[in-house]
Amino acid sequence: MDREDFKYIWLLLKEITGREKKMAACTLLLSVLEAVNPYIAILCTGLLVDGAYRGEGLRALFSCAAAALALKLLVQILCSRLGEWFNQKMDYTRELDEEQLNRQSLFMDYEYLEDTSIQELRTRPLGRSFFGIRGWFLLQLKDSLKELLSALTAIAILFPMALQDGLDGERGGLSLLASLLLFLVIGVLVWGNYRAGIHYTRKSVEILDGLDGVHNKSAYYLDMLSGVESQKDLRINGQQGEINQDVGALFEASRKGEWRMGQMYIRRQFLNVTFPGISGLLVYLFAAVKAYLGQISIGNVVAYTASIIRLAQSASRFAICAGRCKIQILQC
Repeated sequence: MDREDFKYIWLLLKEITGREKKMAACTLLLSVLEAVNPYIAILCTGLLVDGAYRGEGLRALFSCAAAALALKLLVQILCSRLGEWFNQKMDYTRELDEEQLNRQSLFMDYEYLEDTSIQELRTRPLGRSFFGIRGWFLLQLKDSLKELLSALTAIAILFPMALQDGLDGERGGLSLLASLLLFLVIGVLVWGNYRAGIHYTRKSVEILDGLDGVHNKSAYYLDMLSGVESQKDLRINGQQGEINQDVGALFEASRKGEWRMGQMYIRRQFLNVTFPGISGLLVYLFAAVKAYLGQISIGNVVAYTASIIRLAQSASRFAICAGRCKIQILQC
C-alpha cells in the first residue's frame, strides 16, 4: 500500500472515530482480547509439558491448568460481551451511510439528481457490503488489528527463545542467524500472499462490476417479458425472438462470470492454505533441529511452533485485510 492509500484510509478512520468514539474503543479492546486469547492455551501447554517432563507434582500441574483455564474463560466472556455490543452497533452503520447520502442529496442540483451515473457512483459504497462502507471498514479494521496484535504477541514470545543461547560464540550466532532467516522466509511468503490477495481481489471486483450490468439488463428484459401489454407489443413488432436471444446471451454471460468467480475463489483459497502450510513445515523442521541440539526444551518446542505458526497466519491475514482495503474501499 502506498502513501495515497494510507491517506484515504486514515481520513475514513478519522471520520468514524470522531463520530463513534465508543465504537472505536470497543473495536480496539476487542481486537486486543481476540489477539491474546489463543496464546493463553499455547503458553499453558508448553508449561505443562515442561512440568511433566521435570516430574513436578499433580497439584502444581493442576494449578497451572486451572489458572490458564480461568484466564481464558474470563477473556472469552469479555470477548463475547464486547462482540455482542459491537454487532449491535454494526446494524446502524448502513443507516449512517444512507443518512449522509440523503443529506447530500438535499444540496445537489436537480440535474445531478436525475443523472443515473452520478447516483450509482454515490450509492456504490452501500452495495459493497451489507453494513455499508463504514461497517465494512470497521470489520476490516477489527480483523486487521487483531491479526497485527497477534503477530506482535507471537514475536514477543519468540524473541526470547531465539536469544536463549545468547549472542556469544559460534552456536549462539548460528542460532540467531537461523531464526532471522526463518523470519525472512516467512516474511517473503506473507508478502507473496499479500500481492496475490490484491491481484485476486482486483479481478473479483472487475468480474462483479461486469455481472452487475448483466444482472441489470436481465432484470429489465424479464420485467418486460412478464407484462401482458409488453408481450403483445413484442409479438406485433416481431421482436420476441430477438429478446429471447438477448436474454439467453445474458444468462450465458452470467454463467461464465459466476464460473470465473468460482475459479478465482478456488485459487485464492489454495494460496491461503499453501502459504501457511509451507511456513508451518519450515517451523516444525527448525524447532525439531533446535530440540535435537538441546537448545530448547520440549515445552518450548510446543510454544515455539504454535506461536510462530500463529505469527505466519496472523501476518498473512493482516496482509489479506490490507489488500482488501486497498482495492475495495478506495474503489468506493
